[in-house]
Amino acid sequence: MKKLFLITILSINSILSFGDYLDTPNYKYLKTFLKEEQQDIFNNLMKDLDFTITSLEQKINDSKNEKENLETKLNEAIREKEKLVKNLNINIIKYPKRYTEKALELNKNINELISSYSEKEEK
Repeated sequence: MKKLFLITILSINSILSFGDYLDTPNYKYLKTFLKEEQQDIFNNLMKDLDFTITSLEQKINDSKNEKENLETKLNEAIREKEKLVKNLNINIIKYPKRYTEKALELNKNINELISSYSEKEEK
């Protein structure tokens, strides 16, 4: 809906704002070389090209917005993944019996490390 609205505004602007290009300073010198039909063709081509350029610029802006939205979603997914892995690691350490023998072994190693550290602190 937003895109349709923008396209409508752009098309109205292109029709109303783009007048006779041959009367502008940039193209005035061409007027003496072109017949009236050629002038009309030139003006119409310029209007079409300006509208196309405006439309493409709008699409580029929309693409940038879409890219930003996708990057935001990507970052959220990465954070969610990291959170999930962190929680799983915590659960493996807290509740090793729910997991494999390796989890039990890890828990045992952690407890040994903690106890050896505690013994060093006591000395």
